[in-house]
Amino acid sequence: MKADKWEKGEIIKQLVALSEGDNSVSAKTSLASSRRACLSVSRSDAKLRSKRTLTETATEIEEKIRQRAYELYQKRGGTGGDPTDDWLQARREVLSQKA
Repeated sequence: MKADKWEKGEIIKQLVALSEGDNSVSAKTSLASSRRACLSVSRSDAKLRSKRTLTETATEIEEKIRQRAYELYQKRGGTGGDPTDDWLQARREVLSQKA
């Protein structure tokens, strides 16, 4: 049984959260259960392909967040503001587009 788009979206959100240092137990638990559901199709090649796809997708999302945060910085003229706020706003925007 293949994971539907919603499950994949949830996995991507959780991977991004974990990559940013959100080490909460619920995020890890939710990620583990979503990953099991997504990868239950097969224990061989399909499992490896799914992991590879998730890693590539998480990397692409992180790059989009990075680019959007830089755009927000440039929009302010490269002065003032808080880089963390830019990152969080960019993250919200990118993940809302993915969902």
